[in-house]
Amino acid sequence: PTISRAPLEYEMTLLLNGLGLDRVFPAHAVLDAKGRIRRVGPALRRRLERDVVGSEFLAVVEMERPKSVNSLEALRVTQGRLIMTMPAAGNLRLKGIVVNSGVQTFLLLSPAIDRHKMGEPSGLRFDDFSELDSSLDAILVAELQRNSLVEAEALISQLREARAAAESADRAKTKFLADVSHEIRNPLNGILGMSEIMAGTASVPQSIKANIDVIRSAGRTLEALLSDLLDLASADAGKLRISYAPFDVASEICAAVGLSQQQARSKGLDFTLEYAPDSLAWAMGDATRFRQIVSNLAGNAVKFTQSGRVTVGAAQAEDRVVIDVSDTGPGIS
Repeated sequence: PTISRAPLEYEMTLLLNGLGLDRVFPAHAVLDAKGRIRRVGPALRRRLERDVVGSEFLAVVEMERPKSVNSLEALRVTQGRLIMTMPAAGNLRLKGIVVNSGVQTFLLLSPAIDRHKMGEPSGLRFDDFSELDSSLDAILVAELQRNSLVEAEALISQLREARAAAESADRAKTKFLADVSHEIRNPLNGILGMSEIMAGTASVPQSIKANIDVIRSAGRTLEALLSDLLDLASADAGKLRISYAPFDVASEICAAVGLSQQQARSKGLDFTLEYAPDSLAWAMGDATRFRQIVSNLAGNAVKFTQSGRVTVGAAQAEDRVVIDVSDTGPGIS
């Protein structure tokens, strides 16, 4: 709900214009557009040791709280409780709030007893306290509650806007990744398709087929990277899907390390794939994620190994498949 600041100020303006301040707040003060005192309530008039009408209000009081009020502009925008002392009134301590009405500034005041000086004579009389003096405290509480609600509503609005912006950015990122993936997949599918045809052509020399196999393997790896991008976007959005279906473990391992074997050979590394085909049964799970994990592990091992060897091992352990990747590189910490 929208919180309006108008009702309280409107009601106070009616009170101010009705000149009922002498009865409700006998220690009030009215300032003009330049911050000069135009009128004071009867309790202040009786306590004043000199005439302060025409003087600048901030020159005849010592502001206790908030201390930052040092100008009329700062005084007019102050919200909540003011506490001050007035030397010209025998250091009378006052509390109050500010209400602006046009160019005039009304200070609704009442005596504020200092609990630390309860034993000292204050010069106050019973009629310095209006029979409605508690109305000031009620107004102060209402003002504080209203300000708290306004601030809370503003904070909630900011949080909603921030959340909407974050959700919009997530949608834009997901769409961008999907669009990029689609645009790259089209020519990639052509490359993979042609490489498959060439690999199956009997007239192609065996030495050329080895190069074609590298193209096919690299194409599949690029296809997996595109899938990784989409997976990342899906994971961020909490929509990553994991399939659960039977797959051939040995076949997926061979497909996963194909490119890494070629990269290792080009770096002069020994790349060994150790597994017993008969010992690896079919498994239930997500074949694509399994292939991605093995490919990433083998790829990182080759990437960070400058000399020596990389070994990828696979073995069946009861109802699980254990993949072990070892290398002579520095490792990743």
